[in-house]
Amino acid sequence: MKRFLSRIVFAAAAYAAALIFVSVAVGFLGSALYLWLVSIPLAPPLAALLVGVAGLAVAALIVLTAKWILARWRTARVASGPISPTDPAGELGQLIVQEAAALVTAYPYRAFVISLIAGFAIGVSPEIRGIFKSSLKE
Repeated sequence: MKRFLSRIVFAAAAYAAALIFVSVAVGFLGSALYLWLVSIPLAPPLAALLVGVAGLAVAALIVLTAKWILARWRTARVASGPISPTDPAGELGQLIVQEAAALVTAYPYRAFVISLIAGFAIGVSPEIRGIFKSSLKE
């Protein structure tokens, strides 16, 4: 379990670093486009407007592409394994997992926001982080 969590933390850190670098790169590209538009005979407010519209167009293209890709993905079903009739905890666990998977599939953006808020709460609060660590160790 510890190795799995360390892999998740490492992947999240790598994605966060990549996101920071991409944000800085996009900022530099926007600045370069603005300076190029100002260097040709174009008013600075018009150059800023064109850079802003280009940024919004790229953002809209990214969102539309993501929606198209997500619509084409098939939802993963939770495989139901054999459960003995004397195992009510296993049945309850399987029902909880199926319900959670159905909710995440039905509301992916809400699930993302909730997990993001939970991650920030665990990262910011040492008390919550301690409770989470102790529950994972048990």
